[in-house]
Amino acid sequence: MLPDFGLRLMHEGYSGDLVIDFPGFKIYNISIVSLDSFTTMAEIPYKGVIHALSLDFGLEILISILARAEPHIREYVNDELARDPLSNRTIDLIAPIPAMLSAHLGSVQQNDREKYVPLIIDKVLSKESSDEPQSNTKI
Repeated sequence: MLPDFGLRLMHEGYSGDLVIDFPGFKIYNISIVSLDSFTTMAEIPYKGVIHALSLDFGLEILISILARAEPHIREYVNDELARDPLSNRTIDLIAPIPAMLSAHLGSVQQNDREKYVPLIIDKVLSKESSDEPQSNTKI
């Protein structure tokens, strides 16, 4: 299991005030948490180590993400959500959705297997640039 990116930042002393932009981010999956709560998982390098990254978001952000998807991807996700909007499950995308995301550090979460800190997507930005995460605070 990979170390958690958000938990690592929290252990380094960062808080929810930390805002990180993810330009050129690619979304490969969307997990349904509840009717209007979603998450996506990715792996990112940080200080020479690959970390697990969890990005949580609501329905408004999902709509913004899907607006950047190819029409067949958007239709596929919408069909999957219409088929079953409530079951906790992951929708693996048939092609990634590129998006520039801005997120802040969430709070500690724990399940049967792990403790982690998701980042909460605040907005989907309009332009893509490099693939490296950026922050107003140097990390």
